[in-house]
Amino acid sequence: MSSQPEGEGLIQATFRLAMHSKSCPDLKRAEAQARLRLASAIIALDDAHLSDERHTFMEQAAVENALGEYGNALASLLRKEHSERETDDYREARQS
Repeated sequence: MSSQPEGEGLIQATFRLAMHSKSCPDLKRAEAQARLRLASAIIALDDAHLSDERHTFMEQAAVENALGEYGNALASLLRKEHSERETDDYREARQS
């Protein structure tokens, strides 16, 4: 028995992401922003690995933090849940 989603689970995930992305643009935006922060943290970690001058603990922690934030944003999108923080971030972004 595999812990990886297969068949119907992947189909349901694809369907939910597509439908909720259209019906909840603020949640989709939060997920996309969290994905970009994760990508940025990974790039910073890779760049730090290229430099032999120091340890990469801060970059590793940043990746872990960004990964957790992305997981939360993705779960919110899948569940159509608006957290108070996401709502505040959305309002702040719209006012800018």
